[in-house]
Amino acid sequence: MKKILLTAACLLLLTGCARDDTLYYLPETEETVPAETDAFTPLPHQLGATPFEYTETGDRPAANPGNSAKQTGFKCSGDYLYFYGDTIRRYNPVTGNVTYLCSDPLCTHGTECPFMGMSPIKSLYVHNNQVNYEQFGYVPVEGVNGTEYELVERKMRFDIEKQTSKVVFDYIRDGIEYSGGRAVDDYYAGEYYYYLHHVLDERERLNYEMRRENLETGKIEVLRELGEIPAVIHYADSDWVYYMHGAEIFRMRTGNPAETEKLTDMIIQDVACDGENFYYRLREDGVDRIYRFDMNLENRECLIDEDVDYMYLTEQYLYYVPAQNVRIGERDVKCANDIYRWNKADGTAECVYSLPENMREASYAIGYSFTVCGNYIYAGYMRYDEAEHGIAESGGDDGNEYIRINIETGDLYYITYGNAG
Repeated sequence: MKKILLTAACLLLLTGCARDDTLYYLPETEETVPAETDAFTPLPHQLGATPFEYTETGDRPAANPGNSAKQTGFKCSGDYLYFYGDTIRRYNPVTGNVTYLCSDPLCTHGTECPFMGMSPIKSLYVHNNQVNYEQFGYVPVEGVNGTEYELVERKMRFDIEKQTSKVVFDYIRDGIEYSGGRAVDDYYAGEYYYYLHHVLDERERLNYEMRRENLETGKIEVLRELGEIPAVIHYADSDWVYYMHGAEIFRMRTGNPAETEKLTDMIIQDVACDGENFYYRLREDGVDRIYRFDMNLENRECLIDEDVDYMYLTEQYLYYVPAQNVRIGERDVKCANDIYRWNKADGTAECVYSLPENMREASYAIGYSFTVCGNYIYAGYMRYDEAEHGIAESGGDDGNEYIRINIETGDLYYITYGNAG
């Protein structure tokens, strides 16, 4: 058995059971991680499993891989993929190692964990060393009679490099009724962090503001008052912020928010952006086609002239899933058993993965939303569980799982994260 030494950047929580707006961490020590095993024995439910391997490639997710893509189980950032089950974990694609972001040896990753009560996966936003998430639930606090539990509804930020976590916004303190999942609209560009802020007007109605925080100075600016309708931030650079407000797309000059112009009033299903073009799904005559236009929302062209359920944009390709349903047990489910990609360089499209026939016959299906990072597609999966007479989703007898698809070879590797280190 070969072994390598990995210096993990996961963090050791020292004050796991105490409530504080700042939680202090220390770096985790080196640990030995198996690079490969002498014998590969998949679990019975891991149909089509192959041993772990890693192939390097230069492709990475686009600046905005897609609004729907933000709600997948994996968030690819830097050298890791982050995902959330009962707490935040991260996966090292090079070694195959899964570790808790909270690695306090005394933490059970339950109510005492700093990531407990996290909102659905769409509220997890990772950029460089910043992890933003929303927390909703009861956390332990030390009271006069010992440990008590207090309801929290707040947006949190975890800084991996500085090894601290802090409360960014407290909904209860500011009298805001918790809506959940707003971090999906966060966006980082250079030294700035763009986000939506909740405010109450004089009649105590929920309103929204688009704000920008300078991550170097901490200065916060209100760029635009949005009223009762929230916006979706699609892209930002040093000159412009592009966002959808209602059914219209606007761009606003960052140095002069008063200079705002409406670019289109189309109702768009999904938007992705690589800084050069926007890619989006538009429903026409009952069909969701994929279009592209430039940063001025001009030179529109149809790229995929068929019904598409999902898309994911990388620096080199546009991955997409033609609309497809399969029957598993007594349910019809959306799936990604056939995955295609469109090459930005030459405009050609090809099928890069097709679920093997024996897995289809055994009622397995790939979840229709996925993340692409490098040479791999990361997705959930479904299968028919004969013992339960129903569908088992992204799981099995050895804890929760995702699958990793090698785009070059089609090989499947099962990532089991029920017992992260």
